[in-house]
Amino acid sequence: MLLSLLTDRCGDGVIVIAANGEIDLGGADELQEHLNAALENEAVHEIVLNVGGVSFLDSTGLGVLVKTRRRAEEAGKRFRVDGADGTVRQVLELTGLWTHLTSPTP
Repeated sequence: MLLSLLTDRCGDGVIVIAANGEIDLGGADELQEHLNAALENEAVHEIVLNVGGVSFLDSTGLGVLVKTRRRAEEAGKRFRVDGADGTVRQVLELTGLWTHLTSPTP
């Protein structure tokens, strides 16, 4: 299943990117591009990645999420993953990234 991304500006500097499909080697670059664009946008101070529609997440996707979290912290922006359940939540919990990625960046 391919990855599709939908970006929604919620106003007040918050952007939500809804991901549907699989975040793997085939979709990681596209996701990184969307997240980078949000990070580089001066008007954005919080980025929420909704993964409620994601059916698969591999190590490549995890790398994108961790890298984005780090870049957000460095830029003084907030980043968090929202809507994780099922297999995606299990992957985040098993890798020890659940709390790190689902709580807002300070």
